[in-house]
Amino acid sequence: MKIAIVQLNLNQYIHYSEFCKHMESLVKKAKDDNSDLIVFPEDINLCILWAKYDKFASKSIKPVLEHVFEFLITKINLSWMTSLIATEHQKNIIESTFSYLSKKYSINICSGSYYEKISGNLYNLCSFYDRSGNLIDKRFKYKLVGIEKAWGVKSVYNPVPVLVDSLKVGLAICFDINDPNYIKDMVDNGSEVILVPSNGYRIFPWYPFDETKETPHRQRALENNVPILRPYCCGWLFPGLYFRGSSEIVNKKGLVLAKPSSKDKEQILYFNMEDA
Repeated sequence: MKIAIVQLNLNQYIHYSEFCKHMESLVKKAKDDNSDLIVFPEDINLCILWAKYDKFASKSIKPVLEHVFEFLITKINLSWMTSLIATEHQKNIIESTFSYLSKKYSINICSGSYYEKISGNLYNLCSFYDRSGNLIDKRFKYKLVGIEKAWGVKSVYNPVPVLVDSLKVGLAICFDINDPNYIKDMVDNGSEVILVPSNGYRIFPWYPFDETKETPHRQRALENNVPILRPYCCGWLFPGLYFRGSSEIVNKKGLVLAKPSSKDKEQILYFNMEDA
């Protein structure tokens, strides 16, 4: 199986058709390159925040600031904000787009993550679609960040792979990859490759990047003898909302097989399971 991962530029779209057109250009390119599965990054809903459905610091202080922010944000109830990010039309746009494109191009798709309310609870999840446009399954985020806890997002521990064609695909959303036990359970349950849709949010482009801390997927791959593919968002969304495109594909030994030529530009990376 050949898998394509998208380092995605989060352009803003007002209409469903504009978003679909952007996604189609990426799906078509992946299909033209003989891909069997295409994977998008975390928080893909940031492209359609208002869409209509119409068919700094030194490296030493950085961890301190992060921990202070994480502690404070978890103490604040921001559930009222979910009305701004978890609207039903975003879900409808994303799901209808990828269902349509998977069928049109006869390719499996992992949507990248978005927020959805199910039985009154809010989740960060990814949807999988088969070559006929059918929804195969959904997988949920387990390791939530502070802002998600403040929003009232629910955590789900479900390290069970999704069967894509004949391949067992594990799904870990962003910080999930930091938990070695979660990834081990995923592999013990039969996952042959693990996808890690991530966002890469930074306050500004030159924000310190800790190579060891921010590439745990390399260690998880080595520990579990499993290839890991991690697509990120990239570039500016708004002032103060920058995404560092740190997409990577690593093999079973944790060795980097592919990374983007730019941290700021949209790009597709490819992986063949024979190269695992």
